[in-house]
Amino acid sequence: MDIFEAAEVGDYDAVCSLLQLKAKPEEHQNEVGFTALLAAANKGHDAIVERLLSAGVDIDYQTKTSGLPWIQHGATALMLASLQGHGKVVATLLANKAQVDLQSTNKNTSLILASIRGHTAVVELLIGASATIDMRVSLPRSATPASLSCSRAQQLSVWNLKRLRARAGRGRGQRSHESLLFWAPTHRRTAS
Repeated sequence: MDIFEAAEVGDYDAVCSLLQLKAKPEEHQNEVGFTALLAAANKGHDAIVERLLSAGVDIDYQTKTSGLPWIQHGATALMLASLQGHGKVVATLLANKAQVDLQSTNKNTSLILASIRGHTAVVELLIGASATIDMRVSLPRSATPASLSCSRAQQLSVWNLKRLRARAGRGRGQRSHESLLFWAPTHRRTAS
């Protein structure tokens, strides 16, 4: 078993042993370019993420491809953990200074991915780390991460919506389709 496989299946002891044997995590990748760090982040293996970071892996490594529907190329560990809703991994990556606003080639960020999937707790972590919430994505109506959160029918309270709106710096004169509150009543869906 190489370090990528150990990280992907969550074998902490094997990862530690391989690192002691001077395994180089970035040299072992799967077919879409995931490194051990990306595999561990994607699967939610927080202890392995911490151990790999302590070994000095590149926290902001971006893949050449991803094989995932919402990320074409340029996936990072933070994007994958955000997409999957692994809050503890996201918190670990942010605490270790992962760049919160890196974009994939199709312009998605960690915040956009967490919003699309309806991961409220991860959205809050990313906003707390100063993620840009008014960045436009190439979806209908010039969606923002905040409006995507609403459209996915997360349990964001009105208080959270107002707070997101204030953080976005929106004032008077905004077009209705850009309003955070626009998406909530028009896109009521049950959380899946």
